[in-house]
Amino acid sequence: MDIKKLIPSWSELVFLKANYDGLKLKADIKKRIFKEFDSLNISNSKMDGFCTEGLPKTSETGSGLNYSTIFHKLVTKKNFSPALFLAQFTNDYLESNLDEKRLNGLLSRGLRTFASLIREQDFANKLEINLKKIDNSVKVLMDPEQDTKSHVDIKLIFKSKEFNLWTYQASKNAIYPHTIERVTGQRGELQNGVHILCPISTELGNVLLNKRKSLNTQTERLNKWKLDLKNKKTKKQIEDHQNKINKKVEEIENIKVKIKEIESQTKYLDIINGWFLYSDDYISEISNMIINFDKQKVINYEKLNEDLLRAEKILRSVTFFKK
Repeated sequence: MDIKKLIPSWSELVFLKANYDGLKLKADIKKRIFKEFDSLNISNSKMDGFCTEGLPKTSETGSGLNYSTIFHKLVTKKNFSPALFLAQFTNDYLESNLDEKRLNGLLSRGLRTFASLIREQDFANKLEINLKKIDNSVKVLMDPEQDTKSHVDIKLIFKSKEFNLWTYQASKNAIYPHTIERVTGQRGELQNGVHILCPISTELGNVLLNKRKSLNTQTERLNKWKLDLKNKKTKKQIEDHQNKINKKVEEIENIKVKIKEIESQTKYLDIINGWFLYSDDYISEISNMIINFDKQKVINYEKLNEDLLRAEKILRSVTFFKK
């Protein structure tokens, strides 16, 4: 399944009009699903990457259901979509007789989680395609139970050697403390073997989207001002309006420069209809590193652990420092 090819079709449909065939939903559960969508204010939202904007913030944890399990149950279905994912979660949650008061918050969190799940799946799919050119017996394992027990997102077996791949956002909120605690074993012992950290910077991606949005807004404003110019009568009105246009042109050029600058820093990120995925270039680089593993510099785990925990050790001790 090619996630990148599915995304444009999702973005043409709103959640309410998604294809729910195959789930065999009971009438009362389907009604409840649409009620939850209304509460999340996504019923008439397109299923693009912007659908998570405005979702209620929630601290819901311990749902009793695993988002990854539901995702992998659906990902090979023909009508796979964000709406189908939320519908399946709602169905399983209600049939498990869990606390209904928590459902809406868990769906909000689930839709945000969906964004990382499709990114991880697309990464694994493309990685497998690349490596099969070298080793036709390559295996990619993404068992949700494996994720929970061993804290590994993707287990790869290439040329009879195991690699444990970690996919995560390179943002402060994701790194501190979540990823550091996982890598240092504070959330469970890591499996032995080779581990590969594969971060992605979505923060810059959001900055890029905002800049592109600003460019569109300012360009529309400029075009309107240009049309208004013909309605100016006096010489001073024309000069003042032309000066305003010139300033806007300069502002737009500065935005374009900034966009190019950010694009050069986000070459490892593909933004498709608002969804953030690893770029093909990034996946190709990781593939080549695995193929040429013997040439890679592999950090000793004890040394890595020590480096990651150094700041914590300093802050736990009486420490003098001078700025």
